[in-house]
Amino acid sequence: MRLIKNSILASALTVVLAGCAGMEKDMAAEMVPEGSAFNQALYAEYLGRSQVEYAEGDYENSDMFARKAQWAAGDAFVVPEKPADHALPEGSVAELTEARQWLVEALSDGGRTKVPELAAHTQMKYDCWVEEQAENRQPSDIAACRAAFLDGLAKMQAAIAPAPMAMAEPEPEPEPEAEPMEAPVPPSFFIFFDHDSSALDDRAMQVIDWVNNQVGMREPTRVLVTGHADRTGTEEHNLALTERRASAVIDALAAAGVSSDIMIGSGLGTSEPRLETPDGVRERQNRFARITLIK
Repeated sequence: MRLIKNSILASALTVVLAGCAGMEKDMAAEMVPEGSAFNQALYAEYLGRSQVEYAEGDYENSDMFARKAQWAAGDAFVVPEKPADHALPEGSVAELTEARQWLVEALSDGGRTKVPELAAHTQMKYDCWVEEQAENRQPSDIAACRAAFLDGLAKMQAAIAPAPMAMAEPEPEPEPEAEPMEAPVPPSFFIFFDHDSSALDDRAMQVIDWVNNQVGMREPTRVLVTGHADRTGTEEHNLALTERRASAVIDALAAAGVSSDIMIGSGLGTSEPRLETPDGVRERQNRFARITLIK
């Protein structure tokens, strides 16, 4: 009888753990990166890979890539995976170790600043190669990640290579006119909703508190709140739903202390999605309210 009970307990624990795995992806998707161009691109690359792994049912690696996306969104210094940290087939360790050294050198030699999007893509493809090689189950996937990494690395090295010296001293060029500085992008915050709902959950209320603090520090002249819906339901229904979502956020912000005089809300229906999907697809990333602080 004790053996049966222990077996039931173990099965229940497995279900609970399986339910928890893969949740890092949603947490990463709700973040708004504000760091360097390289880290913003790295966030998008890692989040995309996390979503691919999740769709394939590989929740453990989905979480690994999602955590790296979260670090990048926080402007942390995110390094490529170390081969020594993975159980790799013996014959692959030397090649991956040498490849990582090439990548680190290219990143340090200006890759992060000169070609940030390419550098981020190449770093993610290296980590993809390591992850697929550690699983060692799908040769085609290993080869695809490896080839994409080597292609990206070659392009990075070409982009950061010093220009050849000119044979003759060029004529001095006139001083270029200073380019006007681009206006800073207004900070935005996101709140996500369950299907066909405008209710704010605990995580949404944490965002409300954070926005209230940011309003106090940044002192914006306007706070814009837009509601959005995924492509399920009719346009009329979705428009009304997104208006309720915007109103719910405005009411919560007002209760937290943000002045109603500076808040403007609107429902945008299914326009301006975060992810493009066919009609009828439920997508959490498109069920949101965006809060933008305008100076």
